[in-house]
Amino acid sequence: MDALQIDHSKLARDEPLLYRELQGVCALCPNKRDCSFDLAGGFDGMRWDEWWLYCPNSAMLTTIGALQKCRHPPHYNSASAFSRLQLPKE
Repeated sequence: MDALQIDHSKLARDEPLLYRELQGVCALCPNKRDCSFDLAGGFDGMRWDEWWLYCPNSAMLTTIGALQKCRHPPHYNSASAFSRLQLPKE
């Protein structure tokens, strides 16, 4: 999860059933040796492109990583705070 920039403590807190499901799938995975090797090696460039081929959690982990990277738009307390924003110059 760290390699995918997933905050596992936030995931465990916010979605405990999903977190346990991911753990269960990992526990039953027949590719633990490949995964351990890749994690220990820091996912070199070539292996980084292949991990999803053997990981049964790859689709879910990729989705979770993308969702956690999405930020909520900023909230402004007043119209004057909003009006002070700089618009990009064309």
